[in-house]
Amino acid sequence: MAQTFAEAACVFVLAIVSTYGLSVLTGKSLSERARLDASGFQVRSRAARSELGTLQQRFEMKANPRRVADWAVNNGFEKDLTKETTE
Repeated sequence: MAQTFAEAACVFVLAIVSTYGLSVLTGKSLSERARLDASGFQVRSRAARSELGTLQQRFEMKANPRRVADWAVNNGFEKDLTKETTE
């Protein structure tokens, strides 16, 4: 009977230790994965902000009325209005 109790206690302790070890490894694995995902999100966020800044600069440059008028004149879409106003 004492041997059966000792075997049962040993199996119980082994199950508890195994469960604890598996839980710790799983938790560390999940937290590392979350850290890597967060790092990737930060890189993509930085790239998106940089691209947004570039797009804003391009938009401002192309939305400038003077540049639009100059482009239209250079491409034959309208006559040069600046020459008429300066003369």
